[in-house]
Amino acid sequence: MRQLTVLLIAHNPQEVCLTQQTFAQADPRHTLRVVRDGEEALAYLLREGPYADSYSAPRPDVIVLDLPLPRLSGAVIVQRLKQDQRFKRMPIIVLAPSGRAEDVCQAYAAGANAYLQKPVEMARFLDVMGQLKKFWLETVELPPDA
Repeated sequence: MRQLTVLLIAHNPQEVCLTQQTFAQADPRHTLRVVRDGEEALAYLLREGPYADSYSAPRPDVIVLDLPLPRLSGAVIVQRLKQDQRFKRMPIIVLAPSGRAEDVCQAYAAGANAYLQKPVEMARFLDVMGQLKKFWLETVELPPDA
């Protein structure tokens, strides 16, 4: 199994911390990178500004993002990435607070590979993140240049 990099795009500090804890229990070869808003996410992915080199911004194998984000929404990020040949095959998992039909439809219409409703209870949140980690990092076969 190769080392994988996951990019988490989320602004809630508690959710970021819980996700980091969950991923820390994964195979230590895997890396979780975190950015806090939509514009920072694009800077990371496009290697601009403080993320100009591959050391500070390794290409992620999987992206997990919140739908509501400051400065640029998650749906806009998904849509932009799926229209860019460099990111077209990269799995993008939307983790959103709402299970509203229009949010789910918006995420999939933008090109998301999965939509998960973010649980409110901490134990359930940890469980969902553990399942996400297990499926996307341990079960799925990702293309080498996703």
